[in-house]
Amino acid sequence: MNKVNILITGLIRDTVRFECAVNEIIKLKNEGLVDRVVWSTWESEIKENKDSVDLLILLGADIVSLKEPKIKMTGHIIHQMKTFHFGLSLFKDTDYVLKIRADLSNFSMIRMEKLFKKYFAYNSLLENDWPQIFSKKIMVEGGFLYLPFYQNDITFLGQVSDLRKLTNMDLRYEMCFQNLAPEQWFFFKPFENMKIFSDYFRIAQGLKIPETMNGCEFFASCFSHNFFRKTLEVYFHILAQYFLLSGDESDEVIELNELDLFNPRYLDSLGFKIHPGQKIPVVRHLDWKYVSKTKSSEVFPINSYQDLINYQSSADYQIDFEDFIDFLKPSIVSVLKKCKDGFWYLPGDGKFNMQVLTHSDNETLLNNEINRLRREIGESKQNNVDLETKVTNLQNKIANFREK
Repeated sequence: MNKVNILITGLIRDTVRFECAVNEIIKLKNEGLVDRVVWSTWESEIKENKDSVDLLILLGADIVSLKEPKIKMTGHIIHQMKTFHFGLSLFKDTDYVLKIRADLSNFSMIRMEKLFKKYFAYNSLLENDWPQIFSKKIMVEGGFLYLPFYQNDITFLGQVSDLRKLTNMDLRYEMCFQNLAPEQWFFFKPFENMKIFSDYFRIAQGLKIPETMNGCEFFASCFSHNFFRKTLEVYFHILAQYFLLSGDESDEVIELNELDLFNPRYLDSLGFKIHPGQKIPVVRHLDWKYVSKTKSSEVFPINSYQDLINYQSSADYQIDFEDFIDFLKPSIVSVLKKCKDGFWYLPGDGKFNMQVLTHSDNETLLNNEINRLRREIGESKQNNVDLETKVTNLQNKIANFREK
């Protein structure tokens, strides 16, 4: 099996957690599974974490010292991309790299050894007419089922030549696709030339779900519109063609139809975790495929890349797109609208998620406090998810016992 290199990016927000991860990396190196280790971060982090730096030096790691950007965006996406880009620059195109974040990754030797084995066994692309955007599949942890490219960006594994294509410091995205999450900046980038996705992200509202509906209900209503249905169809093909998920286990593939896709209890039984806040299924594996059972999809069924090309060039495509805009009634879009003869405007123009950082002591203290609160909220949500899972499993056991 090929060796994996590890790229650690970003801040150390929990020294104990970080050093535990480094100790697990040491075990992987001793087993001959890991080659180089790189930590790409800010000058200030290196100065403030001397003990962690000493531990990495003993490990033989390379440390990339960078100046922190003075532009702050949603999710510190430019910060993430800078450490990712320059960290990757120390590797060859043919190297395999596991990218992890210094503050959040779920890292253990046993788990990583299993994932490495799975990745090298199943990373070949499928043979079909979809373009060869990557040379090998990229393994990710999972993502939201109904939001294209909203995949976990904390940990992922791939060949360096492919990972470089995820690097995205293009501020055009903030103007043209105003509701992209940081995760989508990574994973949408290699596919932006597919018209259906570039059009979708001009109008998509992300996780802005009406208060009167939960996530499954809202996206089920979206799915009744052909443009969104086709967008998801294509995205499901993209997942199967270019990605592996860490939870993939079975060679058997379950078929999911329209009713299955929006049935949270059924999806939960298949291993899809339901996000506690938005009540949206989170994809953990790809042991399934979408198979449409409705007549409407018989017009331009998306079963191949050529099918997608045909749909995008059809008259129905623009009709479907405009129908979906009318349904969403989005408040912020990147589609010009006509206000009177000869005059056009851009809804939401100028509402960019950017601010200039001063790097003052007060700003640093404020950001540290915000990050601490975010971690506490995240841990609380995870505890709630774990508790809900235990309750559901117990209820299932009780139901099975009663049936017997």
